[in-house]
Amino acid sequence: MNKYTKDKNMSKYIKICHKVLAVMIAFVILMVVMPAPVSEAAGLRIKDKTYGYYNPKSKNNTATVEITGLTKDQKITKGTVKSSNPAVGKVTGYTRRSYTSSTAKVDSKSKKSSSASYSYTIRVRVYSAGNTNITYEIDGTTYTTVLYIDEFKSPITKLTITGVESGADISSKIDFSKGYGKVTYDSVAAKKAKFKITPAAGWRVVRMSCENECTGYEYSKTNYSTTTKLKSISIGTLKAKYNYTITATLADNYGNSSRITILLQSPTDNKL
Repeated sequence: MNKYTKDKNMSKYIKICHKVLAVMIAFVILMVVMPAPVSEAAGLRIKDKTYGYYNPKSKNNTATVEITGLTKDQKITKGTVKSSNPAVGKVTGYTRRSYTSSTAKVDSKSKKSSSASYSYTIRVRVYSAGNTNITYEIDGTTYTTVLYIDEFKSPITKLTITGVESGADISSKIDFSKGYGKVTYDSVAAKKAKFKITPAAGWRVVRMSCENECTGYEYSKTNYSTTTKLKSISIGTLKAKYNYTITATLADNYGNSSRITILLQSPTDNKL
């Protein structure tokens, strides 16, 4: 085979590849814009029990009961959602949500598909510690979820803010009387400031952040792992002309969350 024949065959091969590639691209585009028929996902999932908290210092204590895995036609029968012990918790309403998922076809052996499922969130206004049965009817069947309410205790056993005033911890100066923490720092330019939390048993820190609204600066750390622990976050350098907001979000073993917010007030700002 001479050089001319090789070049000619190579040219044909390239043209064929271009055609195949064009067909593949057209297939991908078609796969994206042509929605697949939706089928309802089966598997009603109801919890036998769930947990919440009652905080005597809070004016709005709310717990929720989650129902997932419903099909499109499965709905709570109106008027059937009740609490057996209104002194502990009273049902205030419920919300229905829908979720969709799809799988694309990537080769001749796979199939494209789409599914949808629905869920309910029942809201319960909590009035005291104790337990109550939350009942509801779906498709003629009555289900019960026992809601256990414990008195809320601080999810934090220790909190420190160091490196602000000559390295000393200023957490003892924090004022929580307004529902959030506030403390004025005295340093003109604090460096290597650090916010650290030790959670109570059964709780873990899932997010910590530091924000300066004036400059738009925000630094955060997130960790939803149950094995790896998040304990602290570097606040960095504090400049005396700015206020900083630091936050920490904690979650317990039942999926409940609690958030603490602390305002680091500038020594030059007396308005807050």
